[in-house]
Amino acid sequence: MTFQIQFKLRQHTPIIHFQWNENNASLRPTELKSKLDKWLIAILANELRGNEKRREAALKTEKLKKWLRGAKLKDKSNPAFNYSVKISTIGNNKFEDEINIEIDENNPINPKLRNTDYPTYFGNQLKVKAINANGSFHPEDEYRTGKKRIKRLNYFTGVIITFSSPFEDLLAEINNQFPSFLLKTNFGTRQGKGFGSFFIEKGAEGFPENYDNWFNRKFSWKFDVTVEGNTEEKRMKNLFEKIDLFYKTLRSGINTKKFGGHYFKSLMWKYVKEDQKLQWDKKTIKQKFFLNNYKSTPENESTQKIRHNVIGIPSDNDSPLFWEEAMAEIFNKFLWRDLLGLSSVQQWKDYKLPNTNNHATVYKEHIPSGNNQKIDRFKSPIFFKPIRTDINKFRVFFEVPSYIQIAFAQNDQKGYADETAILGETIKIGTTSNLTLGSWGLKFPDSFNYNRFLAHVLNTTNLATYVKVKSPNDKSLKSLQEIFNQLKPQAEAIFIKLNQQQQ
Repeated sequence: MTFQIQFKLRQHTPIIHFQWNENNASLRPTELKSKLDKWLIAILANELRGNEKRREAALKTEKLKKWLRGAKLKDKSNPAFNYSVKISTIGNNKFEDEINIEIDENNPINPKLRNTDYPTYFGNQLKVKAINANGSFHPEDEYRTGKKRIKRLNYFTGVIITFSSPFEDLLAEINNQFPSFLLKTNFGTRQGKGFGSFFIEKGAEGFPENYDNWFNRKFSWKFDVTVEGNTEEKRMKNLFEKIDLFYKTLRSGINTKKFGGHYFKSLMWKYVKEDQKLQWDKKTIKQKFFLNNYKSTPENESTQKIRHNVIGIPSDNDSPLFWEEAMAEIFNKFLWRDLLGLSSVQQWKDYKLPNTNNHATVYKEHIPSGNNQKIDRFKSPIFFKPIRTDINKFRVFFEVPSYIQIAFAQNDQKGYADETAILGETIKIGTTSNLTLGSWGLKFPDSFNYNRFLAHVLNTTNLATYVKVKSPNDKSLKSLQEIFNQLKPQAEAIFIKLNQQQQ
């Protein structure tokens, strides 16, 4: 006998889909099921690590073991519970066009997407392939044959999801967990930045009672935004522009002063300086590679030497570019910014390589310690969940998931989370892609408290004084001020609670 349950979901943000040429391409059943299986094992067996660990935990839990399909201890594939998922879309796709792109045709054999105009999306992740024997590039041919691997923005009114299983108690557990699962999960590409956000339709079966309180209990952080635009495409783009803008304040900072905008230093830099009392990693890298390689600006050399304090003249202690000594030993110096996402290649356009006119590029590569596996990627642990509240209004929830917070703060001595594999590990750093030429690197700290970081910077940052260069007509700065005004009381409450816990 087969049992069924059904949910009607509203799609709150577009999903970036790799199967762009399929009709009604939306939330994929395989992606949803894989994520939901992991969620159930995490909740019911308290296991969040890789496939093998999850399977072992499920086999040790009688209820979960019963639900597993063909489970064997030696089988290291993704543990799959015995239920099926069917998904049908509601309405038409409101986004018919691909992400706006600019194509670099210099290499006709494998031209790459050079740029996209959509915020928080990495254009260099997308590749296209020439299809003609002579290597010539014809986009219209690729569209016609379906060989162009473009990821598109698909945005439907919603979807209907039907779960079927021979286990009625499994469906009961899914019914119980599904609202929380959806709230903490997005789908498709760039899901951490808020793409692919779905939730149960308001008023439909499964939508939480007292939903405002329910939502607020699930997340510590939230802010409301009003988006501009007379079309869905423009409104959605403006939403992600604001999410991207806020995220940049945390990790990289913002420098648009050349274009009449503002200079906003990274809030991770602020936290390292004020709370940790340690040196910013960008400064350490500059000490190593660019000590005598001044900025490629019209400034004369003596002015730059003074500003960078390489001839012993006092400089601005509040500048992230300031250092007290010409070259310091790598002691108590760590990688900080990459705790919000490891970037293996960075363009330093203000600096040039010695004896060249080429802008500097900084490369990073993990050096595994002991028997640890090499880490090629560490995605940002900050997760954004936009929920639409009106045609031009969204409430954006965000967090570092609690299991990551706990594991990083406690140095994950019990191996609770795979993400903590980066803690204490060394990242080799160089200004050439051939990193074997050198062995200099920086370590990640042994632990990190994400909640304290967010609470500190969002509670203590006064944009009126923190942003050094600003234009009164800068719309992005006004958007940030609205966001920070909402987050400050939340941060203050969390900061007080954290300090009480330490006493």
